[in-house]
Amino acid sequence: MPRYDLLLAPADAGFALSEAALRAFVREVAIRRWATPVAEAVAREWVALALEPGPDAHRLFDEGEAPSEAAFEGATLHVSNAPSPRPFGDAPPTRFALTLYGARASHLHGATLQRLRDALNLRLEVTARPAGERPPLPVVPPDEVRPPATTRTPPMSGPIGTRVEEF
Repeated sequence: MPRYDLLLAPADAGFALSEAALRAFVREVAIRRWATPVAEAVAREWVALALEPGPDAHRLFDEGEAPSEAAFEGATLHVSNAPSPRPFGDAPPTRFALTLYGARASHLHGATLQRLRDALNLRLEVTARPAGERPPLPVVPPDEVRPPATTRTPPMSGPIGTRVEEF
């Protein structure tokens, strides 16, 4: 059976994805059990997530019972602040790309594609090619490591009306 690599990217290459839209997208994929994040690379200007097929990954391509073979071999979600080259294809660089490697179909189910478009609130283009080698997750160079998030110090008092004082 032939396998394909699918690239999902915005039709508008310069479209900047909001952090809330990205969270909604990852949540949609995880809740529907299409894919599960297994590794991440977080830099100052970009983030890459490695995803493995979930129990319902076959629903990306069609409805019904799951076949005996995996729906896809793995996926990579890449988001950056500046446009970066797409993993394949001759389209202009983009800030968001989801690549499904080793997919058993060259297209997504129409309802699934619409759900992904709704979660991201943008027009997604799907590009297919014959399956190739799945590249490893990029390594974050030491000078691009994102600093840890700062935590706010808790206020001196609790919520209003809950502080008890001894006299």
